[in-house]
Amino acid sequence: MLDDLGENVFHLGPLGAGHATKLINNFFAQCMVNGLTEGFAMADKMGIERQDLYNVVSSGPLHSMMMDFIAGYALEGDASKMQFSIKNATKDVGYYVQMTKDAGLETLMGGNTLDALQGAVDAGMGEKLVPEVLEHYVAQFKDG
Repeated sequence: MLDDLGENVFHLGPLGAGHATKLINNFFAQCMVNGLTEGFAMADKMGIERQDLYNVVSSGPLHSMMMDFIAGYALEGDASKMQFSIKNATKDVGYYVQMTKDAGLETLMGGNTLDALQGAVDAGMGEKLVPEVLEHYVAQFKDG
């Protein structure tokens, strides 16, 4: 039945492994989003054109679809390439952080990513699309 519903079907292990994989995948994505958006905002502060930063970074191994989703907003103002709200991204990373706690572990990056996203939600950006978290970083660096 799953083969009929989707083009990629993976068998990942015991009950719950699929859900854990989804949370890890979403965690990866949001760490990348926050790294990329902070980088673009920092480029602004350092006097580096966003397009120049993109040209340099995308010419190497860091180039990815995620980078292009974020660059769509950072360079062209088009957030629609990643149709997912900041509020939902925050929820997913929160679930990831809780999963690590439930496993008796402490995430090293999950907390920072969650704090950054929650800061954007607290600033009234929860309904905006994930690439727009860039504006949260720009605002954070404005007075620095």
